[in-house]
Amino acid sequence: MYFDPGCGFCEKTARLFRELCLSPFSQVLPASVEPEMLALLKQHHSWIVKDGNRGKIYMKWEAVSFVLRQNPFTWIFGTVTDLPFLKGLMRGVYEWIGRSRPALGKLTSRLLPFTDKHPRAWPLMEVLCAMMIMITFLGNVVSLPPFEKHSPVYTFIKKLVTYTLVYQKWDLFAPMTTHWTYGYEAEGLTTSGQKADITALFENKRIWKLDSYHLGFINHYWQKYYQRLYEKNYRPSIRQTLQQMCERYNQEHPEDRLVMATLRLLRNNYVSVVPDTPLQVYSSETVECGIR
Repeated sequence: MYFDPGCGFCEKTARLFRELCLSPFSQVLPASVEPEMLALLKQHHSWIVKDGNRGKIYMKWEAVSFVLRQNPFTWIFGTVTDLPFLKGLMRGVYEWIGRSRPALGKLTSRLLPFTDKHPRAWPLMEVLCAMMIMITFLGNVVSLPPFEKHSPVYTFIKKLVTYTLVYQKWDLFAPMTTHWTYGYEAEGLTTSGQKADITALFENKRIWKLDSYHLGFINHYWQKYYQRLYEKNYRPSIRQTLQQMCERYNQEHPEDRLVMATLRLLRNNYVSVVPDTPLQVYSSETVECGIR
């Protein structure tokens, strides 16, 4: 983002937009650092926002809309105000703000003064952080072999760690991150007594894709969600998935419907196993199709 050099209000506004809507690594610079940007600013009397990915330049309210669309919480406001029937109104708002910069600058100089002082946490917050660090440390210590798993001290500290949500493990700091290869097998039993491979029905193109029955997630957010879901063996979700697979199969094969379906969850840690080792079953679930 490029603002008018010497305009404190403009700089503060740009910094606030970065804080609320953009990555902290986004640059906020006076337009004078780049002659091209300074020329655009003077020609259009507007701040400049440059999309680093596509190189596109936005100005005036279009730049505000673009910045707002980068945050999921302000995305809707940025999208709506960029619609054709509102663009004219919002450009007028931008022009009014531009004409009012002297008055707004005086206001923000009192409410949001520039300072070299770094904000410091309240002493109470620092004490709470120190307590959390100590609880985490004790939780790691009691997990070592000398401590008995069922001793009163072990039980108390583990409960404390669990209730404060600071549970950690020593292998969190291992030199190599643990990586898992996930796979799924699903089969059903039809009314004729035949077994049917229904693994392909598990594919959901919005979330994951199957490659030789190995699961590849569209992005790491879905992978993290399902990994935690199945590691905790969240049975209701697994049963719901199986029921959906039953319904899809029975719609496609009304002549020989499924009466039972089983989903086996597979995985291997490729750090500790030989490549191409078959995936091992670590959880499974069976449902009767049509019975919820």
